[in-house]
Amino acid sequence: MTVCVSTKACAVALASVAGWVAAPAMAASAEVADYPKKPIHMVVPSTAGAGADILARLVADKLGKTVGQPVVVENKPGASSVIGTTTVARAQPDGYTILFTWTALVQSSVQKTKPPYDVFTDLAPVAEVARSSFVLIGATSAQIGSVTDIIAMAKQRPGQYSYGSYGNGTSSHILGELFKQSAGISMVHVPYRGGAPLLSDLQAGHIPVAFLDFASARANAGNERLRMLAITSSERSPYFKTTPTFGELGIRGLDIEGWFGILAPGKTDPAIVKKLSVAVGKSLHDPEVAKRMEELGVTIVGNSPNEFAAKLRRDEEKWRTIITNAAIRAD
Repeated sequence: MTVCVSTKACAVALASVAGWVAAPAMAASAEVADYPKKPIHMVVPSTAGAGADILARLVADKLGKTVGQPVVVENKPGASSVIGTTTVARAQPDGYTILFTWTALVQSSVQKTKPPYDVFTDLAPVAEVARSSFVLIGATSAQIGSVTDIIAMAKQRPGQYSYGSYGNGTSSHILGELFKQSAGISMVHVPYRGGAPLLSDLQAGHIPVAFLDFASARANAGNERLRMLAITSSERSPYFKTTPTFGELGIRGLDIEGWFGILAPGKTDPAIVKKLSVAVGKSLHDPEVAKRMEELGVTIVGNSPNEFAAKLRRDEEKWRTIITNAAIRAD
């Protein structure tokens, strides 16, 4: 034990200790003040050209201008978004690797026996970017003019018609299973590795129908090889005025909305998370970005980290109930 021999000596010793304690805090404060001082990598767990990728690149471009550093998009698709998500969950928590993801984040977490990450501890919510519906789309070459046609054909030839999805356990898979149950039909699920190959085969008529996110549907609104059959929103979309909702068609349980959002590694400094969240919100409300997102048919959110965290908790409970009742598994 060290004993001070004078008042002056004690004062010097206490000042030294205070300096040692304050140094890390001052360094952390400086890191936050300087953030970001190099490019930020935005991981998108989908294929290039998919709806999430389109939105991510739109947001990344404006976010980079807002923070004064490039935001580089990296596509890491696979395993219902798990591969890309794992990359971010295990990344250095310094704010330079972030995740742009969607509803699959919580859907995957309730379908995996042993997920490689915990959504609520290994990731830090930054901001919910937008919300969106889904659209059931048919291949024109399949000669399906309506949802009624699909149901009639599937009942006439059970198990002989298929529907495509972005992959096992994704929203398009879950919605396909809910549709089968609600309509009382049997169809074969054909999983793809993301939105781009699914869309390609749908256009070519290799599969008759599939659920696509609204951004992807909106981007293909004028495509003569595709037909918009029904939407999962509670009301008709102004972009697809002739497309009915499932509720209108008497099919229950498909009034479902998805979301897109940004998260950072779980141990990222809350001050950096907050700084990034403010920048995201500012970027989303830029007139050009807002106009483009409206054209894509998504609703801008731009909430706080705490609000997004609460949203994730609610959403996990909702999808856990849906997935359990539908007996859907990704593995």
